Amino acid sequence: MVVAAAVVAFAGLIGTAAPSRAQTAAERTLARQLFRDGVAAARQSRWADACGSFQRAYDLVGEPEVLLNLAGAQAETAQLVESAESYRRFLREVTSGSLARQRPQAERLLAEIEPRIPSARISANGLLAGDSMTLDGTELARATLGADLPVNPGSHVLVVTRHGAEVGRRSFTAVEGSPSTVEMQVTAPSARANALPTPTPQAAHADVLSPEQSSAVETDDEGGGGGVFASPVFWLVVGLVVVGGATATVLVLTRQTPTPFSGNLGPGLVVVE
Repeated sequence: MVVAAAVVAFAGLIGTAAPSRAQTAAERTLARQLFRDGVAAARQSRWADACGSFQRAYDLVGEPEVLLNLAGAQAETAQLVESAESYRRFLREVTSGSLARQRPQAERLLAEIEPRIPSARISANGLLAGDSMTLDGTELARATLGADLPVNPGSHVLVVTRHGAEVGRRSFTAVEGSPSTVEMQVTAPSARANALPTPTPQAAHADVLSPEQSSAVETDDEGGGGGVFASPVFWLVVGLVVVGGATATVLVLTRQTPTPFSGNLGPGLVVVE
């Protein structure tokens, strides 16, 4: 495979190019080991592992030979947009020196990849100024709307949020080398769903009778017989209270020795103030 051959060819070159920043010896040692891990994974066609190792190595040292290997691994893992950008960056950074002999190969691979990249023309009806759009979890700029946005082949999810609430979602599949149109309708969240529950009059004032309870009391009062005062049970209770009060009063008056607990006659007895 062409990409695999390119990866193996650069296995011994790390450390020869000028770094983009000063790295520590430990960082360069780690980057060299990651690069070797990437080469080993590429030889076994474990391209996801190779891509991860090359990416980490490039993040550490930023050297163009690592970038060229990363571009090949990205292409093998269907990251066509990222692969094309990696090849373009290599061609911008490498214009002379021994590594420049790889420019023709990078130009050829870039020319092969670019036609394979699908695009998506996105529109979002109802989008407001403060809304946020994300494509596969990455924020999307408004300038991309209505344009042919390069995307990788495969499944994608477009989401619009407003004040933290999702107001639009659209899934689509991009086919390699083909354009697609993605239309989404943004819908405002329900006002009822966002409103706080309002307490009912019964919950706010538990001691207030409902209309049905009030009607029942009025009907009882007007029904003849004087309502509660006409009940024999009511007068029986009143009689017991009067008799009990008189008995308690007698107990207090006939006590020989004054008690410091005036009015308290013990548990279960009537209290007389």
